Amino acid sequence: MTDTHGHARQLLVRGGTFAALDASGGLSAVRGAVSPDGLFVRDARHLCRWQLTVDGAAPEVLTPMAYETEGVARCVLVPRGGRQEPPAYTLFREQALGDGAFVEVLRVVSNRAVPTTVRIALTVDADFTDQFELRSDHRTYAKTGAVRTREVLDDGVEFTYTRGDWRSSTTVTGTPAPDSVEETGTGARRLVWTLDLAAQGSAELNLRVVARPHGAQPS
Repeated sequence: MTDTHGHARQLLVRGGTFAALDASGGLSAVRGAVSPDGLFVRDARHLCRWQLTVDGAAPEVLTPMAYETEGVARCVLVPRGGRQEPPAYTLFREQALGDGAFVEVLRVVSNRAVPTTVRIALTVDADFTDQFELRSDHRTYAKTGAVRTREVLDDGVEFTYTRGDWRSSTTVTGTPAPDSVEETGTGARRLVWTLDLAAQGSAELNLRVVARPHGAQPS
């Protein structure tokens, strides 16, 4: 199972929750693939996009995402072009699953001897698609009356899917809270942080995704 760059896709599993991520720890709403990516709970995809950009560009993979000890997957990223020259900063991602939850710690470390400002953006989305609808035969299913909503929260965004009395939701939050939550022209939303790093300093974002499939008890 590989991503679009030929790297092995990382699979995290905990009970009825699993996540298939690319080498950078991201999700790109793959559909019609043999092994679609996403965060799945009870066979529904509760997170289909998890795309990181730094200063407007996707970072490059220095060390691909790999499962390590205590259920944690880690990778190391650098700004685009940073593999050929000393990067201005280095990004360390740690990801893990809980029961119906996905958590990430993103640490940004400056390699400069002067203060640096870094703009972090994370594009997120939830399509609530059944796992079996994501097969390579491109089959589609009519879902009359289905409604998807997005609500901006103080510390993130909540995606909701309702159809009749069926209701599922996915909440994405960050600590510290994002400076803004932007629309993207699609159903996705972009969470944005501006981080001020001291000379050779660091900053950390703690991100949490909570999936609430239909019938789940409130946490």
